[in-house]
Amino acid sequence: MGVKGLTAFIDDNPVLLQDYKLHDCKVILDGNNFIHFVYNKYSLTFQYDGDYFNYYKKIQLLFSNFKLCNIHPYVIFDGGYEVSDSKLRTLKERAAKRIKQAINQNSLLPILARKAFLETLDKLHIPHVTCDFEADEEIAILANQWNCPVISNDSDFFVYRLKAGFLPLNYVDFRPMEIKHKYHYLATQKYHFNHYKQILDNFHPEMIPLLATVLGNDFIKQDTFMAFTEKFKKPKHKIKYASKTVSKITAIISHFDQFKTFSEGRAAITKDFDNIGGIASLQNVIDTSIKCYTKINSAKTYLTEYFDSVLQYSSISRKDYFGQPFPEFMIKGLFDGSISPHIQNMAVLHRIILPCQQEDLNQPSSHKISTRIRQVIYGILFQSMSQQSNQKGDLGKKSKVSRHTHVEEIDRIRTCIASVFVDPRINFIEYGKLPTIMEISQMSLSSRRELVLKSLGVSEGFLSCFHPSSHFLIAVLNYWVYYSEVSKQEIESLILTILILKIKTLINDTRSETTTSNRISAHHSVTTKFYYMCLCIQDFILSLVNRHVIDIDEILGSLTFSELVEINLDLTGGGRQQTFPDQILHLYSEYQSCLLFTSLLNQLLQSPLNEPNLWEIYDGRYVYYFNNCLMQRQAVYYNGVDILTVMEKHPKLLILYKSITNTLIAGADSRPNKRKKSKRKSATVARINYRIVLSLLCIFIIATIVLIYYQSVPNLVI
Repeated sequence: MGVKGLTAFIDDNPVLLQDYKLHDCKVILDGNNFIHFVYNKYSLTFQYDGDYFNYYKKIQLLFSNFKLCNIHPYVIFDGGYEVSDSKLRTLKERAAKRIKQAINQNSLLPILARKAFLETLDKLHIPHVTCDFEADEEIAILANQWNCPVISNDSDFFVYRLKAGFLPLNYVDFRPMEIKHKYHYLATQKYHFNHYKQILDNFHPEMIPLLATVLGNDFIKQDTFMAFTEKFKKPKHKIKYASKTVSKITAIISHFDQFKTFSEGRAAITKDFDNIGGIASLQNVIDTSIKCYTKINSAKTYLTEYFDSVLQYSSISRKDYFGQPFPEFMIKGLFDGSISPHIQNMAVLHRIILPCQQEDLNQPSSHKISTRIRQVIYGILFQSMSQQSNQKGDLGKKSKVSRHTHVEEIDRIRTCIASVFVDPRINFIEYGKLPTIMEISQMSLSSRRELVLKSLGVSEGFLSCFHPSSHFLIAVLNYWVYYSEVSKQEIESLILTILILKIKTLINDTRSETTTSNRISAHHSVTTKFYYMCLCIQDFILSLVNRHVIDIDEILGSLTFSELVEINLDLTGGGRQQTFPDQILHLYSEYQSCLLFTSLLNQLLQSPLNEPNLWEIYDGRYVYYFNNCLMQRQAVYYNGVDILTVMEKHPKLLILYKSITNTLIAGADSRPNKRKKSKRKSATVARINYRIVLSLLCIFIIATIVLIYYQSVPNLVI
């Protein structure tokens, strides 16, 4: 939720905030707020739609600062949309706002930011949970049970009566401070409902929820109580430099100062509507809103049991659109974040809002490319309907299109949002009849894996060229290459990005724990380095010839730390940010959409494919940088070296890069019903494959000769 103008009022009344040192305690983080805050606070790039590697590093840094101060964070996320549709208007407004942000290329949170955030929390072993619906109420209840503060930027927490107070995100300095070698802390400003005594002697905290109600929130339109609020254009005492909104809120609070009970305040509000009618209805609106803010004092939450690892999932009931219960694995997955709230929305409401990205707004939505994947998800969810409606014939009958027979996708059409009803794929030729959600846990791993791959149109034979750890990534890439209008250059840019991200991750992880092997490799002589590189090249070529398996992690892992650092500097040393054509933005937005919905399908099927960390497989900043380098064929480095020259300095990396690229293009071309452009690509691939074979042969011969030579030198010290 959010109360209109309340944050501005608090900002203009600093007496309501007091200095506070945060350390040696539990703290509850509003997860959804924190996702946005970190991305915005640290000026991560928005124009490239997905600066995930830097995002990952910033999240790591913040939680390491919590640890230094002995602060134990618990992160709580919002779940699905409300079943009552009470917030549908607000959700559509936010979707429309994202389109405006995309037009201005400004502050648009990437669609995979939540996934990146959750993956980082899991890596750092930070406890987190996803609520059924909006998390505010559950956060407030748990905070009072634990008597710990809440960190958020949601203005609703100014309204809840939180015993330990509320720490607005914008007033938290995440740089640790130290007191005389005793302890570290984070400097914050704390809000508490008792602080109102500093500005109003007789104001009762019970009036705060009433104030929030008349100002309007996500459930109440701002003009609902206009007949009452319009009377307060100015406070009794003039406030210098205050905005109209702040002045009005100050005047309303001063007015409420005279009331001792909630009933008196409500009566004062409703009397202004005597001539309008509907007083009883208005009183009901007020009472419902007040209850949302005040029931935390008596309500209980399941989150305590969840964080104590004693929650019985079998005792929790959740049902889909047709009234059928969720299986236990889905309930557990929705809690622990291994299943996205998007799945809950699809299952419970038969509705999903597809978030706009940085894309070409003159083209169809970037999510159109992943429609086939979503239709499979819808098909599985629709199999859970009642026995009468679960027959294919019933779904196939001509009837009025609605959420009973289709899923409503709220997506953009050019620069406007619109609803499109998409039919589920109950069964398809490649696989057959889809399972119900109750049948998923009874399926074998191979059957679930087969369903994911056939949904993407990827064969096991094609994936056999790659190590199993890369199958998820390669399957998504193959689907994207096949269904998009992507060029070879744009594929190469993405492969380069994936390689450099994995290298940067290796460097990041290695620096966190200094090992003996790294220190030894740093002192190797040039001759010894070259000797081992020849061995690695030879082993790599033999692995390609004998096993035909491309193992990205193994190959990059065989590089020494100094080599990784050198490659990282060479490939990213002098890049300059710039604007890229909308067409290129659109292509990579399509790739992100493919990643998102393939991940959702994989989650629903209990993850038969292992998903790599997001920051290792996509970063918009790097992909556009490499795209520009390849486009110009003269990278803007500090040393002015062409990108292909840089790659040639590291033969193993060059071979890996070319092998992945050519295998992807060849795999997409080999699929049936490929568009006309495939002939041009096939001819290009044939020429490239010929050159690659010659290059491999030459490198193999040279490496063998060098190896034989050095083996014949008796005094070589290794």
